[in-house]
Amino acid sequence: MVFPNIVKAGFIVGTQDGEGELLKHRKIVGYYNIAAASYGLQAGVQGFAYDHALHDGLRIALLR
Repeated sequence: MVFPNIVKAGFIVGTQDGEGELLKHRKIVGYYNIAAASYGLQAGVQGFAYDHALHDGLRIALLR
């Protein structure tokens, strides 16, 4: 799974959001969203990428 651009922003209360793809043999087989919320001492905006390798066929099947 590859999420090339996740944006996290907040001031006391924060949120993060991003869109990604599930790749199998270099071909896109699914699209996914990631979202989260948080609270606490925080202020600012951050962008980052996330790459997660799935090695188990059962886990990949559960995502579909």
